[in-house]
Amino acid sequence: MKAVGHVATALIAATPVIFYREHLPEYLGADAMNNYELLWWCGLFSVMPDTDIILRKFLPIKHRGYLSHSIWTVLIAGALVITGFILAKQEIIPALKYCTPYSAFLASFSVLMHLAGDSITKTGVPFFLPNKACHFPFIGGYAAFDNYFLNAIPVATAAFLVSSVFGYNPGMMKY
Repeated sequence: MKAVGHVATALIAATPVIFYREHLPEYLGADAMNNYELLWWCGLFSVMPDTDIILRKFLPIKHRGYLSHSIWTVLIAGALVITGFILAKQEIIPALKYCTPYSAFLASFSVLMHLAGDSITKTGVPFFLPNKACHFPFIGGYAAFDNYFLNAIPVATAAFLVSSVFGYNPGMMKY
């Protein structure tokens, strides 16, 4: 899947979670960011696993390897944000005010959506085991990452969903 497809997939999955965040307990920090920032947050973490494309120029790793496309990546994304939350709470690095348990969940969730998107391709992802490719049940293993139609579906769906749920009313986006 291309980067735009990964971002769109994460936005599709995160939109309901963001929309209903006002029903969450205050201690989760769901109000630390507005809806625009939360959507950007999800987009950023949805492409994080593909940083291995850049890192493999400097390190002996491969694209869609166990370090970047497994359950560990999901856990590491959440752990990094929780670490930022602890550092901000202790006022060691107060600039990390956006790191909350809620944003840690969204970060991990976005990485998980990236892995789900890659698991429908022929290559798959080593989700649990280092040398074993996992595919999405029933539909995984048939798609090519450069399939423009396959990448256009989540983009169109995300655009429709985000505009339908949050609308074009800036008041809905809670600046």
